[in-house]
Amino acid sequence: MTPSSLALAVSTLLDPERLSGAVGEARVATRVRIKPGVSVSASLADSSGAPAGWARVLWPTAHSKADKAAARAAGLGLPTWIRPLGSGLRIQWGGVASDPALMPHIDRARASGAVDPATWRILRHNPLRRLVVRSAGAVVRIRARADRRAAALNRFLEAAIPVPARLDDGSDPHVCVLADAGGCDLSSPRGTPERAREWTERAGGLFARLHAARPPAPLAASLASPAPATRAALEVHARIIGALDDGLGRRIEALARAVPEPAPAPAALIHADASPDQVLVDEAGAVLLTDFDRARMGAAALDVASYAASAGPGLAPSFLRGYEQAGGRIPDDAPMAAAVVHARALSLADPLREARPDWAARVAAALDLMEGGAPWH
Repeated sequence: MTPSSLALAVSTLLDPERLSGAVGEARVATRVRIKPGVSVSASLADSSGAPAGWARVLWPTAHSKADKAAARAAGLGLPTWIRPLGSGLRIQWGGVASDPALMPHIDRARASGAVDPATWRILRHNPLRRLVVRSAGAVVRIRARADRRAAALNRFLEAAIPVPARLDDGSDPHVCVLADAGGCDLSSPRGTPERAREWTERAGGLFARLHAARPPAPLAASLASPAPATRAALEVHARIIGALDDGLGRRIEALARAVPEPAPAPAALIHADASPDQVLVDEAGAVLLTDFDRARMGAAALDVASYAASAGPGLAPSFLRGYEQAGGRIPDDAPMAAAVVHARALSLADPLREARPDWAARVAAALDLMEGGAPWH
């Protein structure tokens, strides 16, 4: 892989005009996943913004993957297409149900009656990784990677905190069927600012209860995994972003050499992706936590910092107040600062992953915050 070939792959998917020309109809990328030297994948939307499939640009070493995926899709009666690009690259694309990594699991969920691709409403599609849909009155999550701990974790969580009820038996480690809470999440709350602050405070209380919960030893052991190091996360971003924007890459490299790592702390059950969009408010006004795909045993400060750093304007104090009132301990200044840097490091490439046309400017703005030691509130 050369920087120029990565730039070609990314620009083909992020530029709506080039993408539409490559696939022969109006399409825009909504999510991007980069595996340098292998592929750049994207979820697609049509001109109305509705989810419309996937595309991926592959390097020559991965061309066989495209051929195998096309054969599997054809076996299920699903069309896909392939055409060459420059520099030895290929682009392949198809509908959501033919996503190369999710296809067999979607088909199995369809056969079981868990989803109906003809009527489902797609809530989120992370290409070659995860699909979340509303179907038959439930929310169905389909994962490329098997999660054999999910059923036991969900049973434990249902007894500890408010979460969407699981409706299936958990026998398929790639598929999870949950009750549809309806309502909204706290990234876009419906209601007055006062109501948003109230819900955020309640969310803080739920995270405190999560951190206080003590899973049984076998479950805790299955959730034991180290947090990604802040420096390591930044170094990965530097390699990928640096191939697209040398100046940003150099800034990230310099930051990686200077950032503190979060201090060791007693392990609690943490969400590991704490943010307002992981908090649901159902139609009755109940607040629930959701999406525990990354849950693990770790330092509670990482969740606290992650939520506080991603909360909307003026909402971090509400979250922290609710957390403390429910028995959670707010980290001291130094551990909190290191945990905030960690959270911002993990999310630094989000504007690129989200296929935003101005991703470089957004990454630069995030680096400004990190380099300047901006407060999280």
